[in-house]
Amino acid sequence: DAFGGLMARESGDKMLVAGIAWKDFLSAQGHNPRKCMHLSVRVGPLARGESKTVRGRVYLFPGTARDCLAHFEEDFGVP
Repeated sequence: DAFGGLMARESGDKMLVAGIAWKDFLSAQGHNPRKCMHLSVRVGPLARGESKTVRGRVYLFPGTARDCLAHFEEDFGVP
C-alpha cells in the first residue's frame, strides 16, 4: 500500500531535477527516460457535475532525484 507516488528525472549533467507527485495515484510510467513522466492520479469515477480535489506537487529545482524524494517526504508527511 503506497502512500503516494513520485516520479523524478535528473538532467544529464545531474544538476537539475524535475518531479511530479500525487498523494493518491494509480500507476507510474516513464516511456522515455528523458522525455516522459506519467503519474496517473486516482480521480473517478465521477458523476456528471461531481468534482474531487486531489493533492499533488510539481518539482523543478537544482538537485538530484534523492533531493526530490526528500522534498516529497516532507511535503506529504511521509515518515
